[in-house]
Amino acid sequence: MPSPHQSRLPNSFLAPEQLDLGVARAIEVAAAEEFRHDMILQRAALRPGSERTPTPLRFFCLPFEDLLTVDRLGDVKQKGCIARDSIAPVWIWLSGTLLPRETKSYCHRFKAAMAAADHAQCKAHAAAFWALTGQAMRAALADEAGRNTARRTLKRERILADAEEVALLLSVAPSIMAIHDVLVRPVPVLTDEMLHSLRAIRDGLSVLEPEAVPYVAMIAMTRLASPGEASKLTAPVG
Repeated sequence: MPSPHQSRLPNSFLAPEQLDLGVARAIEVAAAEEFRHDMILQRAALRPGSERTPTPLRFFCLPFEDLLTVDRLGDVKQKGCIARDSIAPVWIWLSGTLLPRETKSYCHRFKAAMAAADHAQCKAHAAAFWALTGQAMRAALADEAGRNTARRTLKRERILADAEEVALLLSVAPSIMAIHDVLVRPVPVLTDEMLHSLRAIRDGLSVLEPEAVPYVAMIAMTRLASPGEASKLTAPVG
C-alpha cells in the first residue's frame, strides 16, 4: 500500500532503474572527452535496450565510424581500416595542439545542447566541427614539416596515416552522412532507389573530392546485412 506521500508523486517521476540510467548518462556526457576512447566507443549499452549516449567524441567519429577496426596491424596501414586505438592520439592532438580552443568550445556547446535535449543542435555542432577539423588536419599534414609536428603527438606512422584518412572523411562528412541516411543498418536488400542515391553521392564526390570516391562503396558494404548484396555496388548502371 503506497504511503500518502507516494500517492501524490506525479506520473512523470522516473522509476529507480530509469533514474540510475539518467544519472549515468549525465555523467558520461559531462566527462566524455576525458574517458578512455575504448570505453566511449566500445562499451555495451548500460541496460538492455538503452540507446548509446551521444557524446562530443562519439559524434566526432561518426563520419568514419564504419571503418573503425580493432585489428592489430602494427604499423601496416590498410586503406579503409582505421584503428580504434588511433582515436585517442588524434583527439589529444586536436584538443591539445592543433585546435585546443575550438575543440573545447565544441565540447562545451555539444554538452549544453545535450543537457537541453536539443539533438538537432548536437548534430549541427558536430557538423561544424567536422568541417573545421577536416580542413585543419589536412592542412597540418600537407607537408613534411607539419607531419613532423604531428608525429610528436601521434607517435606512430600508422596513427599518422589513420589521421590522414580521418581528415579526408571529415572533409567530406556531408556526403558520408548522406550515405548513412540512405543505408540505415542493417540493410537487407540494396534497392534500385538506394543504388541511385549512392551513385548520386559518388558522382558528387567525383567533382568535390575524387580521392574520397572509393569510400562510398567501402562504407556501403559495412552496412549490408548480406555480403551478396555488395556485388550490386559494382554492377554496371542499367
